[in-house]
Order: sequence, then C-alpha cells, then structure tokens
Amino acid sequence: HLNLMYSIDKELDDCIATKLKDICNIVEINYGRKYEPDGVASILNLLRFNEQEGKQAGLFSSENINKLINNYANDTRFMTHASLHAIKPFTCVCLTCGNKLQLESGQVVNVFMNERVETGMIYRGRCCGNEYYPNSYVTQRKRMVTIDCVRNRPYIYCGGKNVYKIELLIRFSSDLSYMYTGFENFCEAYNQTIRGIMINNNDPAIINQPLLERRAFQNAWLIYSTAKFTFLTSNQKELEIPVNISSREERNNYFANNYSTWNKNFSLFWSNHKNTHKCGEHCSFALVMDGFAKSDRFICQFTDELVKSKELGEVPWGCGIRPERMRDSNKTSGWSGQTFCEKHRHLNNGQRDQDSELIDDYKDDDCNVFRSERYSNRLTSYGVIISMLNCGIVVNFHELYRSEGPIRALHHVFVTIDNWSPFVPLPAFLIYDNACGLWKTFDTRMKNQRITRTPTTDKLKSMQFVVDKFHITNHKRKMCETFTNPWKYLELQNINTQVCEQFNSKVKQYQNALSSYSAPKSEIFYLLLFNLLNYNRVNIPFFK
Repeated sequence: HLNLMYSIDKELDDCIATKLKDICNIVEINYGRKYEPDGVASILNLLRFNEQEGKQAGLFSSENINKLINNYANDTRFMTHASLHAIKPFTCVCLTCGNKLQLESGQVVNVFMNERVETGMIYRGRCCGNEYYPNSYVTQRKRMVTIDCVRNRPYIYCGGKNVYKIELLIRFSSDLSYMYTGFENFCEAYNQTIRGIMINNNDPAIINQPLLERRAFQNAWLIYSTAKFTFLTSNQKELEIPVNISSREERNNYFANNYSTWNKNFSLFWSNHKNTHKCGEHCSFALVMDGFAKSDRFICQFTDELVKSKELGEVPWGCGIRPERMRDSNKTSGWSGQTFCEKHRHLNNGQRDQDSELIDDYKDDDCNVFRSERYSNRLTSYGVIISMLNCGIVVNFHELYRSEGPIRALHHVFVTIDNWSPFVPLPAFLIYDNACGLWKTFDTRMKNQRITRTPTTDKLKSMQFVVDKFHITNHKRKMCETFTNPWKYLELQNINTQVCEQFNSKVKQYQNALSSYSAPKSEIFYLLLFNLLNYNRVNIPFFK
C-alpha cells in the first residue's frame, strides 16, 4: 500500500486539488483497503523523509502506475481531476505584477501523443485582468504568445478539447519534409496506428477513442509554427494570435496581417545563412530563380488586383482567393460554383474589368525562349516563383496568380534584393531560364524610365544575368551565346545553376496539398515548408 501511495504521489502533480482523495481511491480499488486523505498525507510525509535519507525503494514500475492512474481517471464512478497530464500555464507568476499565480482547473482534454491518447487537465491562472494558459495569455481580449510560451514546452494547447505533445508536432514536421505527407494523410495514418495498437492490446477504450482531427491539428501546427518562426527569425518578443483558432476569419486575419513581415524576415534570415550556417565552399555564390507551375490551384478570376512597387509602379498580380460555392436551389446538388471570390463577386454579372497587359519590351521572335504575358481565361494560378542560392537555400518566393512574365519576375527580384541581409553581399550572378528576356526588359525600361531608379535597381544592374546550364542550349539570341551564356564564365564552372529545377522536383511531391489551399493560408504553408526544408539543408532541426 505504502509504495503504491508513494508512486502515485510522484506521478500526480501537486496542483491537482483531489490528489490525496485520488490516492485513497486508487489504493482502495486495487487492495480493498480504505484510507483517509489526512492519513495518506502523514504517510507520504514519512515516505518523503525516508527518501531523503536514502531508505525508500519503490516496488511499482512507472508503466504500471501510469496505467492505474489512466484507468482511474477514466472511471465514471469518480469525480476527479487526476491525470498524468496536469497542463499548467507557461509562467508561474503574473507578467504584470510578478505575484505568484493561483491555479484553477479548467477543462478535461485529450492529450495526443505519438503512440496513444490520454486524458489531461488544463490549468489556468488569473491576475491583473490577465488569463494565463499553457502556451499563451489573454489580456484586453487579445491572445498573446511570448518566447517562453513556445520554448521547451512539452505540450501545445491552442484552445478547445485537444492538446498535442510536442513530439507529435515534431513527428509531423519530419514526415512533411521527408515523406511529403499532408495533414489529412498524417491524421488518418495516426488514427489507424492508435486503433491497431489498442486492438493488439485488447484495450476496451477503443470504443470511445478520440480521433486526431485534421482541421484542429492543422490549425494548431500552423499557429505554433508561425509563432516559433517569428521568434527564430526576428527580435520580436510577443505575437498576437487568434483568440479562437477555429475561426477561419480570425486565422486569415492573423495570417494576412503578419505575412509581409514573415516574408521579409524569411529572406533576411536565410540570405544571411552564410554567416550562421555555412553549407559549403560555394555557399551563396549565385542567386538562382525559377517558376514552378505544377502547384497551381483554383483562384478568383479577377486579374487586376495590383501590387505596388517603388521601381515598377502598380503591377497587375491577380487575386489568390479560392472562390467558394454558393447555395443554389435551382441546382440539383443545391450548390453552384463561382468564378469570383466574395470581394470580386459583383463582377459575376458579366461586366469584367479589362485585363491589364504587361509589355515585355522585347520581341518574342528574337529567341525561342520567352515568358510573354498570357492569361486566356485560365481558372487556375501559375504556381510559384522561387529564388534560391546555388547551395540549395530558398531566400524568397511569390505565388503567381497570373503568368510568369518578365515584369512579375522583376518585381520578385526587387523584393528579394530589398529584403537581403545587410551582412552578406548580394551574389554577383542572377541565374534564370529567361535571363536574356529579363535583362532586355530591365535594360529597356531603365533607359526609357518606365522603371524608377532606386538603390535596388542599381544593385540589380551590377549583377550578371545568366541562363542556367540546362536551358542555355535552347536559346538562340546572339546575347545568349556570350552575355548570358554560363559556359562563358569560369566562376560558374563548379556552380550548380540548376538548383531550382532540382528543388522543384521535390516541391512537386507536395502538389496535392499546395493545390488545395486558398490565400492567405497557401502563402503561409509555402513559408513554413520552405523554412523546414532550409533547416534540413543546413542539418539543423527546426524544433531544436
């Protein structure tokens, strides 16, 4: 009896209000001997004293104790807070006044672990008008996250009935980056694994087994990963996250409001990797750019959504929001498909803004390789344009809602240069499969002043535009024989100019997942995916 009491005491957290009563009940269930809480408290004090004297030896393995506690916690005959997972706030003191928090029990939750699901209890603290939770605190109707909310925390809780052990999020991130799994496949495989283990162990709890639900897990992973990304790539100390992550409106506002900052920090952080995680002799020697169209997805058909550029002015980019179906009683299915998002749905009456045409400033018949403006009422996007360093590190990307023309490629390059780390010189070479057309457009528009001169244009002008070694054989312009020919530059002989092509073959494995999202979630997934792949490239775990 005494050793059982002692072992349970070691497993149950002192914040559990029913702890002494729980120990009495578990002993009575297993041995038929009834104890009072006061008597158990005296026994435990004696056992703790003996432990300090080196006299105490336990007879129960932790595995058996854990099973006893879990069975007891799930026994409906008892009103108890007992759990192996007492999930407490990230801080034990109020961030405003510094006083110790008084904990109060919240709700019973499902704790998803790598090989099983157990019951846990959420605890929170209140002080100075703030509410403190395991991974956030709420103040003035805002949910805030600090570095301490995510650093070395064993549990991730973003609200609701589900809590995730950090090992499960690490497992998903590894499966995502190495096995190309998506959220739906991962959750289905996880649930099947848990069911298989329970069947193998003849566990009767399989009847009411909680399932890992895709949307809830996806939302938790996205919120946690963006918070960790924020603190890893900047000096920011706090981040406001959605109060209710189940609200699509709150999530989308969170993503949209932070994305430009995250995108800038991504480029700033990874363009500087030569100083922090140098990956070889030719690290950061050339900037390589390429488009990847296979991750196209259905988007709104309004094509004249503009992005502003200091150099180019207003650039027609298109709208990346996926149109949603609307209820329609005239349809057999009860739904009708849409071609415009809610913002641009008024254009569905047949009147449509005229598409803006972007002139490339060179003749297509100059060369058999070109990226002229084309849209042709296409219902899907044009994928993504990516900039990488020759050593395999992604430094920037943009989703393409219209075609990969030279003007949009130039905008992408200008943004990449703007966000470049000041501690690393810009590479001397810009490598692109349409480098000749890009250079002619840039040079012509600089001369006729359709591009506004800025420090960014001066930096780009100092770079040598070169076609990659794989595509140069297709180019027929005179300038492609010399000026943009990579084989004419000795410095490029040992440089991997096809790194984007190779990277795109890997990104192709995520085609189904990338094609299923809508803005702004699609951009966030690209950001987190490329960040993970960069960490893998320099052989450093993102969750370290």
